Amino acid sequence: MMQPTMHDPFFASNTMAAPHAVQMAAMSNQQQAFMYQQQQQMMMMAPQQQSANPFGNSYGAAVHPYGS
Repeated sequence: MMQPTMHDPFFASNTMAAPHAVQMAAMSNQQQAFMYQQQQQMMMMAPQQQSANPFGNSYGAAVHPYGS
């Protein structure tokens, strides 16, 4: 017995590029998703970076090097 082959309803459109407006909208959505992912990664790494800073917080120092 032969198994039926899957029919791809979008087979004909696979050879043609999408219009520029559709491509640009897709690229914008992908860029936003990538930026969100990067932001989430930075938020997860932020506490580790603060504790690993060997120089400390120079802007929050209580003692001023040149006096008050």
